[in-house]
Amino acid sequence: MLFSALASSLVLCTTLRTFHVPIKPGLPLIFADRDRVAEVLANLCDNADKYSPPGAEILIDVRADQTTVTIAVCDMGRGIRDVDRKRIFDKFYRAKPAREGGVGLGLTICRGIIEAHEGRIWAENRSGGGTIVRFSIPLPDQQPAVAMEQTETQRWMVPLPF
Repeated sequence: MLFSALASSLVLCTTLRTFHVPIKPGLPLIFADRDRVAEVLANLCDNADKYSPPGAEILIDVRADQTTVTIAVCDMGRGIRDVDRKRIFDKFYRAKPAREGGVGLGLTICRGIIEAHEGRIWAENRSGGGTIVRFSIPLPDQQPAVAMEQTETQRWMVPLPF
């Protein structure tokens, strides 16, 4: 359900791009505000879209352990300098070189939403280029697993509507 909400938002904010979302059976449910977490994902995907070269795929990965669910948005851009990576979640901070648009609040809002869920958010550079922004949300005790029927990779094309 979260990814269908995300798909709807991405139609409005991204260029023609392939998003690769591996479907993993048995992921646990999380207790979270679906719309706010979808807002975080949409912002991270929008940033990945802005900073990736044309035609590059964006990967969204979901993993769970005994205590958290972690979602990662991986792009193929140039990565983030170490000095910038420490500050990108600060209010009004924009890494250099910044693209047009935006005022440096998107990642600050993401941090606020994730921290309101008692989670954490961070960025790291990918080996071979690009950035991975991850956020984790803790699992409540005794949370049931969700059985998923589809086990293959799900892909969708998200065109910019004109």
